[in-house]
Amino acid sequence: TLYKKLEETKIALRQVRDKIKNLAAQAENDKEITEDIKYTIYKQLDEEIGKYNDMVKVLGEEKEKEIMSI
Repeated sequence: TLYKKLEETKIALRQVRDKIKNLAAQAENDKEITEDIKYTIYKQLDEEIGKYNDMVKVLGEEKEKEIMSI
């Protein structure tokens, strides 16, 4: 169903976000990046994931309207 696909997409986005955050934290622990850079990555990542979540929401609403109009 539409709602299941939307939720699966949101879950996939969260998993990608979590993986990148873990990689950034590991890079900081390994002294490859500074704490400031890690938090910059977190901020940019949250902004980008937010944009994609908004896009998923809009696409879901549009698809729902399309389905309801049939």
